[in-house]
Amino acid sequence: MKLSMWMIANQLISLDPVLEISNNAPAILNSARLAYATNCVYIYQEGEYVVCNGEGDRIKIADMEINRVFELVQGIFDTYEDWAENLMRYLQWKDFQQFMDEACKLFKNPMVLLDANNKVLGMTRRYGRDEIDREWAYLWEYGYSSLNAISFMSQKHKEYPFGAHGQLSYRWGSNDMLRYGGMSNCLYFNDICCGRVNLLEKERPLNPGDGQLLAYLSAILEPSLGQMYYANAARSANNVLLNLLTGKPYDSEKLRRQLSYLRWSAEDVYQLALLQLPEEMAKGPCLDAVTQMVGTQLPDVAVLRRDPHVTLLSNQNLEQMPQCRRFLQSLLENNPVRVAFSLPVQGLTHIPMLYRQAEYTLGRGAQIGDGQPISSFRDYAVDYMILSDDPLDGKIFACMPQVLQLWLQKQRKGDVLYDTLSQYLDHERSIVRTSEAMFLHKNTGAYRIRKLESLLEESLDDPQVRRYCQISLMVLELFEKSGGLGALPGCCPKAPPGGKGKSS
Repeated sequence: MKLSMWMIANQLISLDPVLEISNNAPAILNSARLAYATNCVYIYQEGEYVVCNGEGDRIKIADMEINRVFELVQGIFDTYEDWAENLMRYLQWKDFQQFMDEACKLFKNPMVLLDANNKVLGMTRRYGRDEIDREWAYLWEYGYSSLNAISFMSQKHKEYPFGAHGQLSYRWGSNDMLRYGGMSNCLYFNDICCGRVNLLEKERPLNPGDGQLLAYLSAILEPSLGQMYYANAARSANNVLLNLLTGKPYDSEKLRRQLSYLRWSAEDVYQLALLQLPEEMAKGPCLDAVTQMVGTQLPDVAVLRRDPHVTLLSNQNLEQMPQCRRFLQSLLENNPVRVAFSLPVQGLTHIPMLYRQAEYTLGRGAQIGDGQPISSFRDYAVDYMILSDDPLDGKIFACMPQVLQLWLQKQRKGDVLYDTLSQYLDHERSIVRTSEAMFLHKNTGAYRIRKLESLLEESLDDPQVRRYCQISLMVLELFEKSGGLGALPGCCPKAPPGGKGKSS
């Protein structure tokens, strides 16, 4: 661990040293030496003082032999190294209380560590309930910041950006609730606030060395608290999302909060994937292990356990997400797992449809002996629309997403491209006959067909694409005739690339 002269001076304060240290003295020092060496504390005699010189910043100590000063300073380096090792060990154990007790040994001032929800993770236990101020007593008794303190900090002292990432110093003046000023570091991980560590100025004035040490403490805390934040957010999200997925009642406010944590919107385009383990493994510890592993590797994906599957849900295209593709490829190379992707759909409330699609894909693939480790519902969408017993309002989600989007545009805006596609396929892809049937000039008809092909992003020369389009048109026509227009679904404007809608 590299030290600054301020960090060394704070451990020599009992010797009443003379400090000649600039405020920006960097933490670059590796050890103490009796001869000059780069990035080391050079210790030598100068008149009545023993001088500790760290690249121009000096600490002068009187009435002490040079060898004794050398031993003291080198001992400080050793102390910091041991201290840092202890901190990392407590972090690995997730023992934040021991972490804070250890931290206080070198800060020698009261400290408190809070998570993103202002819950106390650890506070200096050498100070009792009533030894600091009212807020300290509240933290000690209830384990959370008081609403009064939060309001006081955010409203009455707006000059302190307590929500911003990084460190700040503050003074409260005369205040019974928050008696001591100090330093606060708001902790962030992946641009998300995951906690806060506060250092109070009670026993001695704080200086730049305390700020450097607090920055070090924050840097090692952030990854650990960030992982804990995401794990907690995922667990909370999983509960409400699982209820949504299974059609059970859910708290809409809780859903809103979890979407905020995930940076999702209810109107985003969602896609779902199912991971299926062999029957003998699809339970208990094996399923738990896979769920946890996937959640760790794909932090931007909601990972839900719903026996006998692991469900992945995202507002991104899972099939094209590089991190997801790499991970699934590695997973399949080392585990007997099958993966099935749904089509995309707009609107979070429609995700039960996506689950049925992925589940159908796994079942249909096994039924016809497909044997592919990764498959997409798009490969079986035609089979599903023809063979499944699901009602029409479920089957419309199986339609080619681009065709469904054209149909929705027709219902909402009177768009003519949906009818153009229908006529074009009915007339064997003849631009002339399509134009005549729609009373269009040939050039207008040709323009619409070019625009259609651009929107479809697939070639209508492919018979599988044509078949998928035609079945989709038939399902949508039946849905329209059945009076389903009163509950138009949201849907995805574009399907993930790949797969042509094969039928068995």
